[in-house]
Amino acid sequence: MTDPATTDPHPKHAEPPTAQGQLPVTVPGPNPLDRALLSFDGPQQPVVTLALDFAGPPPAPSAFQQRIAERAPALPTFRGTPAPNLRVQHTDAADSAALDRETDRISQLPFDLTGSVPPWDVRLITGPDSFRVCLRAHHGFLDGVGATHAAAALLSDTSAEGARLHQPVAPTARALVRSLHDLARTLAGPRPWT
Repeated sequence: MTDPATTDPHPKHAEPPTAQGQLPVTVPGPNPLDRALLSFDGPQQPVVTLALDFAGPPPAPSAFQQRIAERAPALPTFRGTPAPNLRVQHTDAADSAALDRETDRISQLPFDLTGSVPPWDVRLITGPDSFRVCLRAHHGFLDGVGATHAAAALLSDTSAEGARLHQPVAPTARALVRSLHDLARTLAGPRPWT
């Protein structure tokens, strides 16, 4: 029996359970900001919707579902998602106005946060001569930049990784001096107005 006084109630290296539908050990848990966003449940959830418009005939819904099912497990964010093909939905729209109305409608739909299924889905909305793909995610699960990377990896005909970050540049000597000056002023504490 362990002594509660010497046992850390929040172990730093505890592995999360890996039951079906839960995130695997390789995916880090949400940071404090994401946990705060995930606490917003109900109709006012912060939902990110990335809408991509394409001209021409849409893909067959079954082929679209198969592509998502094949590619989602390769993305660390979606790796814990059971049956990713079930997260793909298809809707027909009569014209571009109906396509926009459907996009507005689904952008406002909340996710069910009571289960262990990650809050994301993909919608294929087909119109007469165009189609729209909407990748939706709860903001606490995936932000807008993450959605662009995920969409590129899920939808591209060739291997893609999404938008690239700017290459890091070494700071100049002047920038380092300025940063140290600002740090020293911050650490010195508040000063009276002069």
